[in-house]
Amino acid sequence: MTESLPKSVFFDEWPDEKERERFKAHNRAIFELFRHEQEQAHSGHMEYAKWLFASLLAIHGGAIYAVNGLRSSVPVDKSQFLIDGAALSLVGVFLTLLAGFFAWLNLLIAENLYRNLATPALLYRTDAMKDVPGNWVDRSMYASAAFGILSALAFAAAAIVVIFGLKHL
Repeated sequence: MTESLPKSVFFDEWPDEKERERFKAHNRAIFELFRHEQEQAHSGHMEYAKWLFASLLAIHGGAIYAVNGLRSSVPVDKSQFLIDGAALSLVGVFLTLLAGFFAWLNLLIAENLYRNLATPALLYRTDAMKDVPGNWVDRSMYASAAFGILSALAFAAAAIVVIFGLKHL
């Protein structure tokens, strides 16, 4: 009984030319996909962070500006709701900054992950494919989304506080 020898990790040493060429083509496609995903993550973290900062900060800044504009038309002894609304908007600004930070962190981690996965060794070795440790990519993505949602809720809460305060004047 003859045992077959294990294949070399260098697939250029494989005797079956068809199998070798299939494996090369397969790994080239994986390599190119990882490089493409790395580039997408890099450009995405810049665009997403800009959009996130611009939109949420504009919303909260506008709310603070609007509350400040109402200040002169509300009696001082009944203006606590304006202070509360402005405070909620400031909390929203802080949450926006946290969401932007985690969005940036998420895409930076993804960019580095794909850079590490897109190793040229994929083009000539069978053991170059690594497990994809995406835990931190997922965690930072969910953190960014959670802080973004909390920021939007802070805007909604500020609007409710101010609207109900104005109704009860």
